[in-house]
Amino acid sequence: MALHLIVDRRSKGSKNVVNRNRFLDRVREYVQDGLEKRLREGGIEDIDKGMDISVRKRDLAQPEFHHGRGGVHDIVHPGNKEFTRGTRIPKPQGGSGGGGSGAGDGDGEDDFVFQLTPEEVQQIFFDDMGLPNMRDTSVTEVKGVERARAGFTVDGTALDLRRSVLNKKMRTRGLRQRMHDQLEQLEEELRRLQAETPDSETETEIKGLLSHIAKLKRGPRFDPSDLRYKHYENRPKMIARAVMMCMMDVSGSMDEDRKDLAKRFYILLYLFLTSKYEHVELVFIRHTNDAEEVDQQTFFYDAKSGGTTVLSAVTLARKVIDARYPPDDWNIYIAQASDGDAFSNDGEETAAFIQSDLLPLVRYMTYIEVGNPDSRVSALMRAYVAAHFPPEQFGMRSVREKEDVFPALHGLFQKGEIE
Repeated sequence: MALHLIVDRRSKGSKNVVNRNRFLDRVREYVQDGLEKRLREGGIEDIDKGMDISVRKRDLAQPEFHHGRGGVHDIVHPGNKEFTRGTRIPKPQGGSGGGGSGAGDGDGEDDFVFQLTPEEVQQIFFDDMGLPNMRDTSVTEVKGVERARAGFTVDGTALDLRRSVLNKKMRTRGLRQRMHDQLEQLEEELRRLQAETPDSETETEIKGLLSHIAKLKRGPRFDPSDLRYKHYENRPKMIARAVMMCMMDVSGSMDEDRKDLAKRFYILLYLFLTSKYEHVELVFIRHTNDAEEVDQQTFFYDAKSGGTTVLSAVTLARKVIDARYPPDDWNIYIAQASDGDAFSNDGEETAAFIQSDLLPLVRYMTYIEVGNPDSRVSALMRAYVAAHFPPEQFGMRSVREKEDVFPALHGLFQKGEIE
């Protein structure tokens, strides 16, 4: 049977990337379980910095073939004083290495621990999630320059062998039949000379014919006109950019536990958007009776008293968009968190404003209702349901416990439902 030698000429870095991805595919389910466990335990603040994953060694086992313990074996024991020919030696107990009981039932086996990079965390965590794609707009900004391919040139330093060979074949296509006929004539002449009585003159002619035949068999050589070189040029580097607008009710009914649930959702949403966009800006809008734009520290931790008027928050969001984030240049995402309180006609007026003034400008808007202890439908969610927002632009979920945060995000951005 013929043996084929495969030479892997990829760089060492490329090989490592391929092997790493293959390994992550094998343990993907295990890693997802570990990440979700990490989320339930409240450590999502550090997920974007990478994390360690522990996998039991027996879960990494691969099927393999090996020799069994049967058959006849001749064993030489240096210094043997106890055994003679014919003495039966019992088989060793334990694992395949024959080294005794070893680890027994495996309870003492160490786990295999490896580290996920931030990029790998995002890839695995958000693998089956996608972004809404309602409009085909240009949402880019210039960020430096990048070298890009720009065809071929007839001189340079980076030879493109494939294009050069193709040019040579096209140039010599008409010569091949003529070279084939000439080769047949020379081989016939060579056979005639080899059949004659050899002398010095005949041997000289034979050497000349052999040289000419070898040259024809090698085929036509490259002509300078065949050579093509890769051409590069500097082009502006365009990147997609997005803005994530966080709105939250900070009235007295929104206690620290509810704010913590909202914070977890915002962090995961931000991680998700940064996995899709190279540049993501954050805007924080909090509201009680009135709304204000604040920094992140104030948004999550600074106390504020008052009632609840949701309309003030969505109205301020529209003003911020008009002032700083034109929809033709930005992918706009709005994430609202509340306990669902809405008094008088505030819910209906807010829903009407979202329908007419916000949804035409944004890629997607999400609403999560946090900490609702029972199955009752809140006033705000009832108003949103009655508004019949288009599902490709607006999504709602209820979050009662920490374990509900990631499933809520996953449901809002699951591929196939929003694209």
